Amino acid sequence: MNRRFICLLLSLSLMTCMVSGCQNSPAETPATDPIPSGPTDAPTDPMPTEPTQPNTTSPTESPEEEIMEGYWYNTTDYGIQVNENGVMQLAGKDLYIAGTNCYNLFNQCFDDFSPEEAKRTLDVLKENGISIVRFNCGGYSYNDLQYYMQNKEAYLELLRQIVNYAQQLEIGLIPSFFWLYHAVPDYYDEPLRSWGRADSQTVQFLCDYTAAVVNKLKDSKAIFAWEFGNEFNLSCDLPNADEHMPALPSHSKRTQRTAEDHLSATDVSYAIGRFSQTIHAIDHTGRMITSGNATLRPSQYNQLHYNSWNQDTYEEYKQITAMFTPEGVDTISEHVYFQSQKTFGKELSLSAYLSYMMQMSKEMKKAYFVGEWGGGSDEDMASYREIGNDFVDAGVQICLLWNFNLNENSVEYSFSADSLRGQRLFAVIAQLNHRYQTEFNL
Repeated sequence: MNRRFICLLLSLSLMTCMVSGCQNSPAETPATDPIPSGPTDAPTDPMPTEPTQPNTTSPTESPEEEIMEGYWYNTTDYGIQVNENGVMQLAGKDLYIAGTNCYNLFNQCFDDFSPEEAKRTLDVLKENGISIVRFNCGGYSYNDLQYYMQNKEAYLELLRQIVNYAQQLEIGLIPSFFWLYHAVPDYYDEPLRSWGRADSQTVQFLCDYTAAVVNKLKDSKAIFAWEFGNEFNLSCDLPNADEHMPALPSHSKRTQRTAEDHLSATDVSYAIGRFSQTIHAIDHTGRMITSGNATLRPSQYNQLHYNSWNQDTYEEYKQITAMFTPEGVDTISEHVYFQSQKTFGKELSLSAYLSYMMQMSKEMKKAYFVGEWGGGSDEDMASYREIGNDFVDAGVQICLLWNFNLNENSVEYSFSADSLRGQRLFAVIAQLNHRYQTEFNL
Protein backbone atom coordinates (compact mmCIF):
# COMPACT_ATOMS: atom_id res chain seq x y z
CA MET A 1 0.00 0.00 0.00
CA ASN A 2 1.27 3.55 -0.81
CA ARG A 3 3.14 5.09 2.18
CA ARG A 4 1.51 8.53 1.69
CA PHE A 5 -1.90 6.89 1.66
CA ILE A 6 -1.12 5.07 4.91
CA CYS A 7 -0.03 8.32 6.57
CA LEU A 8 -3.28 9.97 5.44
CA LEU A 9 -5.35 7.17 6.98
CA LEU A 10 -3.43 7.45 10.28
CA SER A 11 -3.99 11.21 10.38
CA LEU A 12 -7.73 10.83 9.80
CA SER A 13 -7.89 8.16 12.54
CA LEU A 14 -6.11 10.43 15.03
CA MET A 15 -8.45 13.32 14.27
CA THR A 16 -11.47 11.10 14.79
CA CYS A 17 -10.17 10.10 18.23
CA MET A 18 -9.56 13.69 19.24
CA VAL A 19 -13.11 14.71 18.23
CA SER A 20 -14.89 11.78 19.83
CA GLY A 21 -12.69 11.64 22.92
CA CYS A 22 -11.74 8.10 21.86
CA GLN A 23 -14.88 6.39 23.15
CA ASN A 24 -12.89 3.26 24.12
CA SER A 25 -12.83 3.65 27.91
CA PRO A 26 -9.69 2.61 29.82
CA ALA A 27 -9.62 -0.83 31.47
CA GLU A 28 -11.50 -0.81 34.76
CA THR A 29 -9.13 -0.60 37.71
CA PRO A 30 -9.37 -3.76 39.82
CA ALA A 31 -10.74 -3.36 43.33
CA THR A 32 -7.88 -2.59 45.68
CA ASP A 33 -9.43 -4.21 48.72
CA PRO A 34 -10.38 -7.89 48.31
CA ILE A 35 -11.41 -8.08 51.96
CA PRO A 36 -15.18 -7.89 52.56
CA SER A 37 -16.61 -4.89 54.36
CA GLY A 38 -16.37 -5.06 58.10
CA PRO A 39 -13.93 -4.14 60.84
CA THR A 40 -10.37 -3.93 59.53
CA ASP A 41 -6.99 -3.70 61.21
CA ALA A 42 -4.65 -1.11 59.75
CA PRO A 43 -1.13 -2.55 59.73
CA THR A 44 1.61 -0.61 61.47
CA ASP A 45 4.29 -2.17 59.28
CA PRO A 46 5.49 -1.75 55.70
CA MET A 47 3.31 -4.54 54.31
CA PRO A 48 0.66 -3.08 51.98
CA THR A 49 -2.91 -3.34 53.23
CA GLU A 50 -4.02 -5.09 50.05
CA PRO A 51 -2.27 -7.55 47.76
CA THR A 52 -1.08 -6.00 44.54
CA GLN A 53 -2.57 -7.85 41.59
CA PRO A 54 -0.67 -8.34 38.33
CA ASN A 55 -1.47 -5.83 35.57
CA THR A 56 -3.98 -7.80 33.58
CA THR A 57 -3.70 -5.43 30.59
CA SER A 58 -0.03 -6.32 30.11
CA PRO A 59 1.21 -9.51 28.46
CA THR A 60 4.12 -9.57 30.90
CA GLU A 61 3.90 -12.25 33.61
CA SER A 62 4.70 -11.63 37.25
CA PRO A 63 8.15 -12.87 38.37
CA GLU A 64 6.56 -15.59 40.49
CA GLU A 65 4.53 -16.80 37.49
CA GLU A 66 7.67 -16.83 35.38
CA ILE A 67 9.49 -19.00 37.94
CA MET A 68 6.53 -21.37 38.15
CA GLU A 69 6.17 -21.57 34.36
CA GLY A 70 9.86 -22.28 34.11
CA TYR A 71 9.35 -25.15 36.52
CA TRP A 72 6.16 -26.67 35.17
CA TYR A 73 6.96 -26.41 31.46
CA ASN A 74 10.56 -25.60 30.64
CA THR A 75 12.76 -27.80 32.78
CA THR A 76 13.37 -31.39 33.71
CA ASP A 77 13.89 -30.46 37.38
CA TYR A 78 11.61 -32.12 39.93
CA GLY A 79 10.69 -30.37 43.15
CA ILE A 80 12.54 -27.87 45.29
CA GLN A 81 16.30 -28.27 45.23
CA VAL A 82 18.55 -27.10 48.07
CA ASN A 83 21.94 -25.98 46.75
CA GLU A 84 25.32 -26.28 48.44
CA ASN A 85 24.74 -23.01 50.31
CA GLY A 86 21.40 -24.05 51.76
CA VAL A 87 19.30 -21.99 49.32
CA MET A 88 16.00 -23.40 48.07
CA GLN A 89 15.54 -23.20 44.33
CA LEU A 90 12.85 -24.10 41.84
CA ALA A 91 13.90 -24.60 38.23
CA GLY A 92 17.30 -23.16 39.08
CA LYS A 93 15.94 -19.90 40.57
CA ASP A 94 15.79 -18.92 44.23
CA LEU A 95 12.31 -19.59 45.58
CA TYR A 96 10.52 -17.27 48.01
CA ILE A 97 6.88 -18.11 48.54
CA ALA A 98 4.05 -18.18 51.07
CA GLY A 99 1.41 -20.90 50.99
CA THR A 100 -0.77 -22.89 53.30
CA ASN A 101 -1.26 -26.18 55.09
CA CYS A 102 -4.21 -28.38 54.18
CA TYR A 103 -3.99 -31.09 56.81
CA ASN A 104 -6.74 -33.36 55.52
CA LEU A 105 -6.31 -32.92 51.76
CA PHE A 106 -5.74 -36.68 51.50
CA ASN A 107 -7.30 -38.27 54.55
CA GLN A 108 -10.68 -36.55 54.07
CA CYS A 109 -11.06 -39.04 51.18
CA PHE A 110 -10.54 -42.22 53.19
CA ASP A 111 -14.20 -43.12 53.68
CA ASP A 112 -15.02 -43.75 50.02
CA PHE A 113 -11.54 -43.55 48.43
CA SER A 114 -12.85 -40.94 46.00
CA PRO A 115 -10.60 -37.94 45.19
CA GLU A 116 -13.51 -35.56 44.61
CA GLU A 117 -13.30 -33.68 47.92
CA ALA A 118 -9.55 -33.28 47.50
CA LYS A 119 -10.05 -31.95 43.98
CA ARG A 120 -12.64 -29.49 45.22
CA THR A 121 -10.21 -28.40 47.93
CA LEU A 122 -7.42 -27.86 45.40
CA ASP A 123 -9.77 -25.91 43.13
CA VAL A 124 -10.57 -23.49 45.95
CA LEU A 125 -6.88 -23.11 46.82
CA LYS A 126 -6.06 -22.41 43.19
CA GLU A 127 -8.84 -19.82 42.98
CA ASN A 128 -7.27 -18.08 45.96
CA GLY A 129 -3.77 -17.94 44.51
CA ILE A 130 -2.15 -20.75 46.50
CA SER A 131 0.81 -22.42 44.76
CA ILE A 132 2.27 -24.58 47.54
CA VAL A 133 0.52 -26.83 50.09
CA ARG A 134 1.68 -29.09 52.93
CA PHE A 135 -0.61 -31.98 53.88
CA ASN A 136 -0.87 -35.12 55.98
CA CYS A 137 0.14 -38.01 53.72
CA GLY A 138 -1.47 -40.68 55.86
CA GLY A 139 -3.80 -41.11 58.79
CA TYR A 140 -3.70 -39.73 62.29
CA SER A 141 -4.00 -42.43 64.95
CA TYR A 142 -3.08 -46.11 64.69
CA ASN A 143 -6.66 -46.90 63.64
CA ASP A 144 -6.13 -45.02 60.38
CA LEU A 145 -3.33 -47.32 59.29
CA GLN A 146 -5.99 -49.87 58.38
CA TYR A 147 -6.91 -47.82 55.30
CA TYR A 148 -3.46 -48.53 53.91
CA MET A 149 -2.94 -52.01 55.28
CA GLN A 150 -6.25 -53.39 54.04
CA ASN A 151 -6.15 -51.99 50.50
CA LYS A 152 -2.71 -50.71 49.59
CA GLU A 153 -3.30 -50.53 45.85
CA ALA A 154 -6.47 -48.45 46.09
CA TYR A 155 -4.92 -46.24 48.79
CA LEU A 156 -1.86 -45.42 46.66
CA GLU A 157 -3.98 -44.91 43.56
CA LEU A 158 -6.16 -42.41 45.43
CA LEU A 159 -3.05 -40.53 46.48
CA ARG A 160 -1.73 -40.58 42.90
CA GLN A 161 -4.99 -39.12 41.55
CA ILE A 162 -4.86 -36.25 44.04
CA VAL A 163 -1.24 -35.48 43.23
CA ASN A 164 -1.91 -35.65 39.48
CA TYR A 165 -4.75 -33.18 39.88
CA ALA A 166 -2.50 -30.83 41.82
CA GLN A 167 -0.04 -31.03 38.92
CA GLN A 168 -2.82 -30.09 36.48
CA LEU A 169 -3.53 -27.02 38.61
CA GLU A 170 0.19 -26.31 39.01
CA ILE A 171 0.12 -26.56 42.80
CA GLY A 172 3.21 -27.91 44.55
CA LEU A 173 2.72 -30.38 47.41
CA ILE A 174 4.73 -31.32 50.51
CA PRO A 175 3.43 -34.65 51.86
CA SER A 176 4.14 -35.30 55.55
CA PHE A 177 4.30 -39.08 56.04
CA PHE A 178 3.96 -39.81 59.79
CA TRP A 179 1.76 -37.28 61.55
CA LEU A 180 1.24 -38.62 65.08
CA TYR A 181 4.41 -39.85 66.78
CA HIS A 182 2.79 -42.84 68.48
CA ALA A 183 0.48 -44.04 65.68
CA VAL A 184 2.83 -46.59 64.06
CA PRO A 185 4.28 -48.05 67.30
CA ASP A 186 0.75 -48.31 68.69
CA TYR A 187 -0.44 -50.16 65.60
CA TYR A 188 2.21 -52.80 66.22
CA ASP A 189 1.89 -52.56 70.03
CA GLU A 190 5.57 -51.63 70.33
CA PRO A 191 7.17 -49.12 72.73
CA LEU A 192 7.50 -45.61 71.33
CA ARG A 193 11.29 -45.88 71.28
CA SER A 194 10.88 -48.44 68.51
CA TRP A 195 11.40 -45.54 66.10
CA GLY A 196 15.08 -45.88 66.98
CA ARG A 197 15.41 -49.66 66.66
CA ALA A 198 16.50 -51.13 63.35
CA ASP A 199 14.78 -54.47 64.00
CA SER A 200 11.40 -53.07 65.04
CA GLN A 201 8.18 -53.43 63.09
CA THR A 202 7.82 -49.67 63.41
CA VAL A 203 11.00 -49.00 61.42
CA GLN A 204 10.12 -51.72 58.93
CA PHE A 205 6.79 -49.99 58.31
CA LEU A 206 8.58 -46.64 58.05
CA CYS A 207 10.76 -48.00 55.24
CA ASP A 208 8.01 -49.96 53.47
CA TYR A 209 5.42 -47.16 53.53
CA THR A 210 7.95 -44.54 52.48
CA ALA A 211 9.13 -46.69 49.60
CA ALA A 212 5.58 -47.42 48.43
CA VAL A 213 4.54 -43.75 48.42
CA VAL A 214 7.75 -42.44 46.89
CA ASN A 215 7.67 -45.04 44.13
CA LYS A 216 4.09 -44.02 43.35
CA LEU A 217 4.68 -40.27 43.32
CA LYS A 218 8.32 -39.61 42.43
CA ASP A 219 7.58 -38.94 38.75
CA SER A 220 5.13 -36.15 39.52
CA LYS A 221 6.34 -32.57 39.33
CA ALA A 222 3.67 -31.67 41.88
CA ILE A 223 5.79 -33.17 44.66
CA PHE A 224 7.92 -30.25 45.82
CA ALA A 225 9.49 -31.99 48.84
CA TRP A 226 9.25 -35.03 51.12
CA GLU A 227 8.60 -34.63 54.86
CA PHE A 228 9.11 -37.24 57.59
CA GLY A 229 6.46 -36.35 60.14
CA ASN A 230 4.86 -33.73 62.32
CA GLU A 231 6.52 -32.21 65.38
CA PHE A 232 8.09 -35.39 66.76
CA ASN A 233 10.66 -33.28 68.62
CA LEU A 234 8.07 -31.91 71.03
CA SER A 235 7.64 -35.37 72.59
CA CYS A 236 11.36 -36.10 72.95
CA ASP A 237 13.34 -36.32 76.21
CA LEU A 238 10.71 -34.73 78.41
CA PRO A 239 11.84 -34.57 82.07
CA ASN A 240 8.17 -35.11 82.99
CA ALA A 241 7.53 -37.72 80.30
CA ASP A 242 5.43 -39.94 82.57
CA GLU A 243 2.88 -37.14 82.84
CA HIS A 244 2.39 -37.03 79.08
CA MET A 245 2.16 -40.65 78.04
CA PRO A 246 -0.59 -41.40 75.54
CA ALA A 247 -3.02 -44.14 76.45
CA LEU A 248 -2.13 -47.62 75.27
CA PRO A 249 -3.96 -48.80 72.14
CA SER A 250 -7.07 -50.80 72.81
CA HIS A 251 -5.52 -53.99 71.44
CA SER A 252 -2.36 -53.71 73.55
CA LYS A 253 -1.09 -56.74 75.44
CA ARG A 254 0.82 -54.45 77.80
CA THR A 255 -0.66 -53.14 81.02
CA GLN A 256 1.13 -49.78 81.12
CA ARG A 257 3.65 -47.53 79.43
CA THR A 258 7.27 -47.79 80.59
CA ALA A 259 10.55 -45.95 80.18
CA GLU A 260 10.76 -47.58 76.75
CA ASP A 261 7.97 -45.22 75.75
CA HIS A 262 10.02 -42.14 76.62
CA LEU A 263 10.79 -41.03 73.09
CA SER A 264 14.28 -39.56 72.60
CA ALA A 265 15.96 -37.32 70.06
CA THR A 266 18.27 -40.24 69.28
CA ASP A 267 15.26 -42.35 68.22
CA VAL A 268 13.78 -39.62 66.04
CA SER A 269 17.13 -38.80 64.48
CA TYR A 270 17.54 -42.45 63.53
CA ALA A 271 14.04 -42.64 62.07
CA ILE A 272 14.49 -39.46 60.02
CA GLY A 273 17.80 -40.81 58.76
CA ARG A 274 16.16 -44.07 57.63
CA PHE A 275 13.40 -42.04 55.95
CA SER A 276 16.00 -40.04 54.04
CA GLN A 277 18.00 -43.13 53.06
CA THR A 278 14.89 -44.85 51.75
CA ILE A 279 14.00 -41.85 49.61
CA HIS A 280 17.49 -41.37 48.20
CA ALA A 281 17.57 -45.02 47.12
CA ILE A 282 14.42 -44.53 45.02
CA ASP A 283 14.08 -40.86 44.09
CA HIS A 284 17.18 -39.55 42.33
CA THR A 285 15.79 -36.10 41.55
CA GLY A 286 17.39 -34.43 44.59
CA ARG A 287 14.09 -33.11 45.96
CA MET A 288 14.16 -31.31 49.29
CA ILE A 289 13.74 -33.51 52.39
CA THR A 290 12.62 -32.08 55.71
CA SER A 291 11.90 -33.45 59.19
CA GLY A 292 8.59 -31.69 59.84
CA ASN A 293 9.72 -30.76 63.34
CA ALA A 294 8.28 -27.88 65.29
CA THR A 295 10.47 -25.09 66.58
CA LEU A 296 12.77 -26.89 69.00
CA ARG A 297 12.15 -26.48 72.68
CA PRO A 298 14.59 -23.89 74.09
CA SER A 299 15.93 -26.66 76.35
CA GLN A 300 15.96 -29.46 73.76
CA TYR A 301 19.71 -30.17 74.09
CA ASN A 302 19.62 -30.08 77.89
CA GLN A 303 16.60 -32.37 77.94
CA LEU A 304 18.52 -34.98 75.97
CA HIS A 305 21.81 -34.77 77.82
CA TYR A 306 20.85 -33.69 81.36
CA ASN A 307 17.12 -34.40 81.71
CA SER A 308 16.77 -30.70 82.43
CA TRP A 309 14.65 -27.73 81.34
CA ASN A 310 17.70 -25.45 81.46
CA GLN A 311 17.98 -23.22 78.42
CA ASP A 312 20.36 -24.26 75.66
CA THR A 313 23.19 -22.02 74.54
CA TYR A 314 23.36 -21.11 70.86
CA GLU A 315 25.98 -23.81 70.23
CA GLU A 316 23.94 -26.45 72.10
CA TYR A 317 20.85 -25.47 70.14
CA LYS A 318 22.85 -25.79 66.94
CA GLN A 319 24.03 -29.27 67.92
CA ILE A 320 20.54 -30.53 68.71
CA THR A 321 19.22 -28.94 65.51
CA ALA A 322 21.84 -30.94 63.60
CA MET A 323 20.69 -34.13 65.35
CA PHE A 324 17.12 -33.50 64.19
CA THR A 325 18.45 -32.75 60.69
CA PRO A 326 20.67 -35.77 60.02
CA GLU A 327 22.73 -36.43 56.91
CA GLY A 328 20.59 -36.58 53.79
CA VAL A 329 18.08 -34.08 55.19
CA ASP A 330 18.82 -30.68 53.70
CA THR A 331 16.26 -28.52 55.49
CA ILE A 332 15.73 -27.25 59.06
CA SER A 333 12.01 -27.40 59.79
CA GLU A 334 10.28 -25.22 62.35
CA HIS A 335 6.66 -24.38 63.19
CA VAL A 336 6.45 -20.84 64.49
CA TYR A 337 3.65 -19.90 66.88
CA PHE A 338 5.15 -17.04 68.89
CA GLN A 339 6.09 -13.39 68.54
CA SER A 340 8.51 -13.46 71.45
CA GLN A 341 10.08 -16.29 73.39
CA LYS A 342 12.87 -16.88 75.87
CA THR A 343 15.67 -18.68 74.00
CA PHE A 344 19.41 -18.90 74.64
CA GLY A 345 18.66 -17.60 78.13
CA LYS A 346 17.18 -14.29 77.02
CA GLU A 347 13.88 -12.93 75.80
CA LEU A 348 13.91 -12.73 72.01
CA SER A 349 11.44 -11.15 69.64
CA LEU A 350 10.49 -13.30 66.67
CA SER A 351 12.61 -11.06 64.46
CA ALA A 352 15.67 -11.61 66.67
CA TYR A 353 15.02 -15.35 66.89
CA LEU A 354 14.78 -15.64 63.11
CA SER A 355 18.04 -13.77 62.76
CA TYR A 356 19.74 -16.44 64.88
CA MET A 357 18.10 -19.25 62.91
CA MET A 358 19.02 -17.82 59.53
CA GLN A 359 22.60 -17.50 60.77
CA MET A 360 22.52 -21.09 62.03
CA SER A 361 21.12 -22.45 58.78
CA LYS A 362 23.88 -20.72 56.82
CA GLU A 363 26.52 -22.15 59.14
CA MET A 364 25.03 -25.62 58.67
CA LYS A 365 24.49 -25.07 54.92
CA LYS A 366 20.89 -26.13 55.32
CA ALA A 367 17.71 -24.45 54.13
CA TYR A 368 15.37 -22.98 56.75
CA PHE A 369 11.68 -23.80 56.31
CA VAL A 370 8.65 -22.63 58.30
CA GLY A 371 6.19 -25.46 57.75
CA GLU A 372 3.49 -23.97 60.00
CA TRP A 373 2.69 -20.59 61.44
CA GLY A 374 -0.36 -18.62 62.53
CA GLY A 375 -2.93 -20.60 64.51
CA GLY A 376 -5.38 -18.73 66.67
CA SER A 377 -9.06 -18.30 65.92
CA ASP A 378 -9.44 -14.54 66.33
CA GLU A 379 -10.03 -12.25 63.39
CA ASP A 380 -7.32 -9.74 64.28
CA MET A 381 -5.04 -9.73 61.27
CA ALA A 382 -2.42 -7.38 62.75
CA SER A 383 -0.43 -10.19 64.35
CA TYR A 384 -0.51 -12.23 61.13
CA ARG A 385 0.87 -9.28 59.19
CA GLU A 386 3.56 -8.64 61.77
CA ILE A 387 4.69 -12.28 61.80
CA GLY A 388 4.58 -12.44 58.02
CA ASN A 389 6.69 -9.31 57.76
CA ASP A 390 9.24 -10.86 60.11
CA PHE A 391 9.55 -13.86 57.79
CA VAL A 392 10.12 -11.70 54.73
CA ASP A 393 12.53 -9.37 56.54
CA ALA A 394 14.57 -12.35 57.74
CA GLY A 395 14.70 -13.94 54.30
CA VAL A 396 12.72 -17.06 55.25
CA GLN A 397 12.15 -18.63 51.84
CA ILE A 398 8.98 -20.64 52.48
CA CYS A 399 6.30 -20.12 55.12
CA LEU A 400 3.05 -22.09 55.17
CA LEU A 401 0.05 -20.80 57.11
CA TRP A 402 -1.97 -23.18 59.29
CA ASN A 403 -4.55 -24.38 58.07
CA PHE A 404 -7.00 -24.32 55.17
CA ASN A 405 -10.05 -26.55 55.24
CA LEU A 406 -13.23 -26.59 53.17
CA ASN A 407 -15.19 -26.70 56.45
CA GLU A 408 -13.70 -24.25 58.88
CA ASN A 409 -14.47 -26.06 62.12
CA SER A 410 -13.41 -29.58 61.14
CA VAL A 411 -9.68 -29.09 61.88
CA GLU A 412 -8.35 -26.99 64.77
CA TYR A 413 -7.69 -23.34 63.93
CA SER A 414 -8.62 -23.95 60.31
CA PHE A 415 -10.00 -21.31 57.96
CA SER A 416 -12.26 -21.69 54.96
CA ALA A 417 -12.55 -19.62 51.80
CA ASP A 418 -16.08 -18.44 52.49
CA SER A 419 -15.52 -16.97 55.96
CA LEU A 420 -14.43 -13.42 56.75
CA ARG A 421 -11.36 -14.75 58.54
CA GLY A 422 -10.47 -17.02 55.65
CA GLN A 423 -10.73 -14.24 53.07
CA ARG A 424 -8.53 -12.04 55.21
CA LEU A 425 -5.94 -14.78 55.64
CA PHE A 426 -5.81 -15.43 51.92
CA ALA A 427 -5.23 -11.69 51.54
CA VAL A 428 -2.35 -11.89 54.04
CA ILE A 429 -0.75 -14.70 52.01
CA ALA A 430 -1.12 -12.62 48.84
CA GLN A 431 0.47 -9.65 50.62
CA LEU A 432 3.38 -11.82 51.70
CA ASN A 433 3.95 -13.05 48.17
CA HIS A 434 3.86 -9.48 46.92
CA ARG A 435 6.52 -8.52 49.44
CA TYR A 436 8.64 -11.53 48.53
CA GLN A 437 8.56 -10.45 44.89
CA THR A 438 9.37 -6.87 45.79
CA GLU A 439 12.10 -7.51 48.37
CA PHE A 440 13.90 -10.26 46.49
CA ASN A 441 13.46 -8.92 42.94
CA LEU A 442 11.90 -12.14 41.73
